[in-house]
Formats: sequence, structure tokens, C-alpha cells
Amino acid sequence: MFRIRILATLTVAVGVGACAPSMQDIGPSYVSPVIFQNWTCEQLAEEGHRLIAALEVASRRQDQAQSTDAVGVLLVGLPLGSMTGQNIAPEIGRLKGEHETVYRVGVSKGCQVQR
Repeated sequence: MFRIRILATLTVAVGVGACAPSMQDIGPSYVSPVIFQNWTCEQLAEEGHRLIAALEVASRRQDQAQSTDAVGVLLVGLPLGSMTGQNIAPEIGRLKGEHETVYRVGVSKGCQVQR
């Protein structure tokens, strides 16, 4: 009986540890500013808006992955969302990195780019 409890506790702990991270916990990936150096302020602003929209969509998808993981861990002890590819943390990191780079390049050129 004691071994079963330990095994169940370890299974849940491993499952929770593998859950999809929240949007706020995902940091930006490095994106070289060289890509955007020759862009105009208008192009940078448009790209900034596109990236913000993409991050909003990705945030909803990541929230769904978190919910699926929570239910999976609760019911079967496994993060089902992450196991089925719903966790898109790398994509969110890339989008955040691109947006941060577009913003910084825009600021360095004196452009109005949405943060």
C-alpha cells in the first residue's frame, strides 16, 4: 500500500513538472536584429502588429494546452496536452523574441512600434 502511494505521488509530480508553461513563464528567444535593419518604420510597425496578433492566438492555444494538461494529470497522471503536441512554448518564445527585436530596432530608428 505504501509503495502504491509513493508511485502515485511520483507519477503526479512528474506529470505536473511536464505541464505546459503559462504564456507569462515563456521567455523570448534570441532573434538577430540584422534581419530587420533595412526595414522602414512602416514595415516595422506592420510586423509589430502582426506579431502581437500571432501572440494572442498562440496565447489561447497555450492556455488550452495548460487546461488539457491539468485535466490529464488529474485524471490519469499524465500531461496529455503536452504529450499530444498542444504545448507551443517554443513558438511563443520565437514570436516574443521577434516582437522584442522588431520593437528594439524600431526604437533605435525612432519609429513608433507598439510594445
